[in-house]
Amino acid sequence: SFAVAADEDQAALIRESIEGFCSRSPVLADVIVQRDLVRNLATDSSLRILAADARTNFGLRPRLCLFDEMSQQRDKKLWVAMWTAIAKSPASRMVVASMAGIDFSSIAWEVRQMAANSPSYFFQGREGSQPAPWLALEDIEEMRNSLHPVDFAVFFEARWTDAEGAWISSEMWSAVETGTESAGLAFPVQAVGFVDLVLRGDKTAVAVCHTVRGEDGE
Repeated sequence: SFAVAADEDQAALIRESIEGFCSRSPVLADVIVQRDLVRNLATDSSLRILAADARTNFGLRPRLCLFDEMSQQRDKKLWVAMWTAIAKSPASRMVVASMAGIDFSSIAWEVRQMAANSPSYFFQGREGSQPAPWLALEDIEEMRNSLHPVDFAVFFEARWTDAEGAWISSEMWSAVETGTESAGLAFPVQAVGFVDLVLRGDKTAVAVCHTVRGEDGE
């Protein structure tokens, strides 16, 4: 089995959680925790902890893949590596757990929507649910009053939202018309404009092209 993390620091948190389980549970006395490998001597099974270095993650044949904090992935390379590995065996399973995110063009949102809209997958979200029972309501209100609304929505309401300072919302993006042209300038000028709209990773480009006819019509 494999546990997948966004980076080395996140992988370390997974390992620390397992170490905590072992220290508090005598039934796990036969479990040995190493830097990136957890072994159960009683069952001769193992769990390997992977970070998001996709170059070393192809060619795996997992029985189970636990994909942690997918919204923190910088790109889709690690997801593609593990998702295609799952397809190698009909008995393999993938479990994805993640906090909400702020990028509606990310692979995490794409996978979330795939799972939420298909009966082939089990999907469970926390948006709109009650806070965890160990959280004090006064502490939550303190966070609400001290955090930016985007941060509070993501961390305490489990709600996907647009990034702080985003100049275009996901609703605006969904309403954009594509594949259409419009021209509003009268003769003798003919003009057309194009917008290459990019939400992340590059710059949006706007181009306006026009021709001007001379007196001879050319």
